[in-house]
Amino acid sequence: MSSRCRVLTLALVAALAVLMTPAPAAADPGPTLLPVATTTQVPLTAAYSALNVPALAAGSSYLDPTTGVKIYKLTSATYPVSSPYWSHDYSEGGDEVSLPYNGNTRAVLVRQNSTSGGPWWLLDYTPGVGVSNPRQLTGTLSPWIDGAFAFSNNPATPYYAYVSHSDGVIRRIDIRTMSEAPGGGWPITDIGSGAYAWPTWLHQAENDSFFTWMLGAAGDTVVGYEPSTGTRKTYTDANLNEPRIDRAGRYVGVSMNTPQNGLVVWDWLTNSVVWTTTGVIPFAHNASLRDRWVTVDWNLSFPDQFAMFTPNVPNSAVELGGPAPGTTIHGSGNWIQHPTDLNDQWAVFLYYGGLQPTGSTWLAPGGMILMTPNGQRRLLGHPYNTTTTYNYFSFAKFSSDGQYVLFTSDMNGSGRSDVFLAELPQTASNPVPVLSSLSPATTAAGAASFVLTVNGSGFVSASSVQWNGASRVTTFVSSAQLQATILATDVATPGTAQVTVVNPAPGGGTSNSLTFTIGSAVSLAVFKAGSGSGTVTSTPTGITCGTSCSATFVSGTAATLAATPTAGAAFAGWSGGGCSGTGTCTVTLTAATTVSATFNDTTPPTVSITAPTAAATVVGTVSVTATATDNVGVVGVQFKLDGVSLGAEVTAAPYAVSWDTTAAANGAHTLPPGRRSRGR
Repeated sequence: MSSRCRVLTLALVAALAVLMTPAPAAADPGPTLLPVATTTQVPLTAAYSALNVPALAAGSSYLDPTTGVKIYKLTSATYPVSSPYWSHDYSEGGDEVSLPYNGNTRAVLVRQNSTSGGPWWLLDYTPGVGVSNPRQLTGTLSPWIDGAFAFSNNPATPYYAYVSHSDGVIRRIDIRTMSEAPGGGWPITDIGSGAYAWPTWLHQAENDSFFTWMLGAAGDTVVGYEPSTGTRKTYTDANLNEPRIDRAGRYVGVSMNTPQNGLVVWDWLTNSVVWTTTGVIPFAHNASLRDRWVTVDWNLSFPDQFAMFTPNVPNSAVELGGPAPGTTIHGSGNWIQHPTDLNDQWAVFLYYGGLQPTGSTWLAPGGMILMTPNGQRRLLGHPYNTTTTYNYFSFAKFSSDGQYVLFTSDMNGSGRSDVFLAELPQTASNPVPVLSSLSPATTAAGAASFVLTVNGSGFVSASSVQWNGASRVTTFVSSAQLQATILATDVATPGTAQVTVVNPAPGGGTSNSLTFTIGSAVSLAVFKAGSGSGTVTSTPTGITCGTSCSATFVSGTAATLAATPTAGAAFAGWSGGGCSGTGTCTVTLTAATTVSATFNDTTPPTVSITAPTAAATVVGTVSVTATATDNVGVVGVQFKLDGVSLGAEVTAAPYAVSWDTTAAANGAHTLPPGRRSRGR
């Protein structure tokens, strides 16, 4: 099932531009916006036929009858030149849809009449504008066989492509000028033994960092090449079939003819085979992701299941569950992705050899299935391709940014084939956050954990506050404010910390940074003096005296103290710390500082004689009693007889004293009580 046919090529030149239905501005692909794939989603041929896709001009679009996905027609019977058949190379291997290289314009590789050795062309596709600028690949810029061309997947160089020609040279070319672009490890000449032993199966890891190819369509040598260092290594085995890259680099999976569909995992870095399989789970027609190879195990009892291999984990072949979309399938993993869980990467799989497989339990029969190892299964649409001719199989293939899936279709048996782009639905991108201020922006070394308020813009519910690059527990308040818990260990020693906010993909990114200062600790203590009462508070917060009469601040802090007397008291003034007067007191803290605040009581106490009553006649020894109150507190009551102290001061209630009346002359006497409140 893994054999392939390849033919040579000639070329012509033409130019034409046609309008295209406007497309939305590219955001981030959102496969989860697609419908969940089911076994009942068969091709809707009547609805498709009503669209009359064969008659659509190149650059037109239609909506898939099942999913509503927009699909663009790139070629026609007359575009880029008159031809009954247009196709593209294969599901895996080199990228055939470029990244945007001129504004939002990207190039697409198509092939004319491949069954008769027709040439390859590049077409420009611009959302909302059209297809344009067709140019035939000629001379040393033309591939010698299918699988001998790859666009750059490096966002920094979207205008480069790599071509293996029949002189055994792989060249880097600039698609803007259609000229060779030597440098960076290119060109490289690599010719194997025997006829036609030129590089094919040319494809690469992310950012064009590492390439693999095979010498000859039926060769016995796989090459791994790191262009940044010019390092070339080889793996040779007479039984190999074809190589598959690990998009993260380093590893190459070699599919074997013997054992059939076996796997040899070649570690290019150590130039050693790290593990192999016998083909029980076939390694063929797979999707090559980052650190993952995904395929369909067609050796199982019906229905088949998806399966996965992890390059750097020996003997890691595992079933992922089914049903699969068919037994004869092709997969593509060209979309470069960086999810937190690598098993959340998306691949696309498609049945080949007819409109749909026979049977009723296949997943979305005949449909392009987007799947992840973690269990996502989504339907992109149906290609409506009925051909049994290998060259014109659909070969569904991702663009390296995941925005599009390229495929070929005979448009439900129309008698011709054209090339199409299915556009993935778009998710809203998260903004890059911007920070404006922190509150607080400083604290003293050794402080306890605290809540940091981060102000700015562009925050989302999944935003994360970072403290020197490490995430802290974050609470989303609004798009303009976040709060984060800063640990005591974060501020244990003096210094500074950089605070940033990270918004996750899609879109997102890291904000500008703000500096948080962790200063040396300096103490400020407040003592209250005087007969009155009141509170003293500080700005910045820390002192509320009353309750807390000392606090630690960062050295250099200008702490402002404010005094508030309670009812019946007056603030008399400050002393210490350079403060005076009755206004606020500002202390610049460079060393431990003590400030006193004096409050005076302004409300006199009250006292009254409760016995004997006024004008009473008394004889012998009697008890004189009184009540006394004060807003601050009664210290003591001094009874007096005619202005002379009568006994000692009574310092606790009940207030009473004995009076021996026999020592006083007969007649009227006065008993005015004296009282002393706290502080008096």
